Amino acid sequence: MIPPKAQQIPYHTEDGRVDLYHWLREKENPEVLTYLKAENEYTKAMLEGTDAMQEKLFQEMRKRIKETDSSAPWTMSGYDYYFRTTEALQYRIFCRKPHGSLIEEILLDENEVAKHHSYFHLGSYALSVDQHFLAYTVDTQGDEFYALVIKDLRTPTLVLETLQGVGDDVVFAADSQHFWYVRLDAAHRPYQIWQHKLQTPTAQDLLIYHETDERFFIAPQRTKDNALLLVESHSKLSSEIHYTCADKPSLPLHCVFPRSPHIEYAVEHHAGDLIIRTNDQAENFQIIRVPMHDLAKKNWRTLIAHDPHIAIEDFEVMQDFIVVHERRNGLPALHVLSFDEKTDYLIEVNDPTYSLELGDNWLTHSNVLRYEYGSMTTPHTVFDFDLTTKERTLIKQTHVAHYHANDYVSERLFATAADGTRIPMSIVYKKTNKTPAPLFLTAYGAYGSIEDAWFSNARLSLLERGFVFAIAHIRGGGEFGKPWHEEGRLFKKQNSFTDFIACAEHLIQHGFTSPTQLVINGGSAGGLLMGAVLNLRPDLFAACIAHVPFVDVLNTLQDPSLPLSITEYEEWGNPHQAEAHAYIAAYSPYDNIKAHAYPALLVTAGLTDWRVPYWEAAKWVAKLRTVKTDDHLLLLKTDLEAGHYGLSGRYSALREVALEYAFIFRVLNL
Repeated sequence: MIPPKAQQIPYHTEDGRVDLYHWLREKENPEVLTYLKAENEYTKAMLEGTDAMQEKLFQEMRKRIKETDSSAPWTMSGYDYYFRTTEALQYRIFCRKPHGSLIEEILLDENEVAKHHSYFHLGSYALSVDQHFLAYTVDTQGDEFYALVIKDLRTPTLVLETLQGVGDDVVFAADSQHFWYVRLDAAHRPYQIWQHKLQTPTAQDLLIYHETDERFFIAPQRTKDNALLLVESHSKLSSEIHYTCADKPSLPLHCVFPRSPHIEYAVEHHAGDLIIRTNDQAENFQIIRVPMHDLAKKNWRTLIAHDPHIAIEDFEVMQDFIVVHERRNGLPALHVLSFDEKTDYLIEVNDPTYSLELGDNWLTHSNVLRYEYGSMTTPHTVFDFDLTTKERTLIKQTHVAHYHANDYVSERLFATAADGTRIPMSIVYKKTNKTPAPLFLTAYGAYGSIEDAWFSNARLSLLERGFVFAIAHIRGGGEFGKPWHEEGRLFKKQNSFTDFIACAEHLIQHGFTSPTQLVINGGSAGGLLMGAVLNLRPDLFAACIAHVPFVDVLNTLQDPSLPLSITEYEEWGNPHQAEAHAYIAAYSPYDNIKAHAYPALLVTAGLTDWRVPYWEAAKWVAKLRTVKTDDHLLLLKTDLEAGHYGLSGRYSALREVALEYAFIFRVLNL
């Protein structure tokens, strides 16, 4: 079958380049949809011979799932809350029971809300302090414009009201009658917080906060003890928080600390003081305690001092303790300290590479910590940990049928980057593997985001077929704190690409795989990574899967009308400045496509995606078709009813994975 060929219509950019595929941005142009559908048909035809394999993969992944199951319950205000799933249903059901009771109350059946829509995503939900009302936000288009729905839980069938076209965040005031919600500007930026009183006209809503700086997004929050309502403003590198009393939400806001370049902070409330995580004079953050009535630095009391070798990511305030989520040697840790300074210890972890997170801890007067753990060989596990006695209780571990952890090996490896930096990798494989083996290598490496080792039911379908799976923890992420991010952004972004290449070379040189067996994967900013390394070293890889890839970097950042352009300057640079323009132009994947052989490539996009618009993938594929010199598979699959996060529903997600794995097996002739 002959692949689709997009028209070439010259478009002269403001910096003098000629973009032949700029016209693919014209979403309302019927020729654009015709082209995307043609690419979808081509992808379907090229993978038609894998239909039986896709179904086999889907069924085996589904059989590992306990389809009728429930989450670990959490307790709040006399109720046990939980999500449960039912066999054959795509979505979750949100429920509660009075503590100690067996009588279930269904608060929200996502399947009922989703049944008339091809796409469904629950943005967020909030319970009123008195537990009488549930507010939740729903996106049914994939474009991340949400409907905000309020239910009176005393009459569960009654929807009090619905607000359309808002952001996904919502929070109740302490009086349970007022709530704060977010409105979006023309560029899809959360820029206003409004206050609404239940069952009053929206025309009477009160504007609480208006963010005028286009680099900043805003979100409403409530402190754990329900004492304060917060307005959090944050750019990629700075933050600012305002607060007011949660029981008097209409009172004026007070600023904790005015925004300052490269200064970030987060706030909790405890016994009349603010507990603050900040990187002010502490690159890897410190935690301070300061009285609310006087936030001057002379009153700062250090709870956790800055340590250049330990990054502080988050914290949880308990009754007598503070639990700090840290990064030590690139791995997560939970550090427990008592407010009386008599207790100081780490919660023990044994795996060489793993994920470790704070869980749902809603009770302010408790010394039992909920945390979540997993590794590449350990399914997601929820523990309750008594901070006083150090007694650990298993609450819930995800059931995986026909799985035996002892059959697998997880390791932490280090590659050496071009400048000598050691780059960690997390890998997993079956003990019976023979090497060199097919290997799936993934990474992200941007915004200081962290991709810890995690367990995947779907991944077992690769491991059982002899694959090695690896995560490269490259610079640009946050595995080693702020410095690790700084070494992979702006004028050091090339480090992310060369780190990934070094990881691939290490895995090849040490016999884990070979270039003809190496498959790579990345999405969004990780898709930029994919595009860049394919331009630099296409000889290293057999295949690539790029999800909603950010590949048209220069054109996107030069257009301030696009939703994320201005907010992205702190991460990538402002291309309207000559030095930044030259640096971005040197790696922008779309602008650096070369006339050489590329690996087989599967590219995905979402038509309603506003974060990385569909046309980035479409333009990239169209240009690759005309420039590359090989006949390897080049496939574009655009979900016409989904956005940045792909198709919704747990079974739909598994079918997407099955398609991707079938693509890999075809390319590798497995």
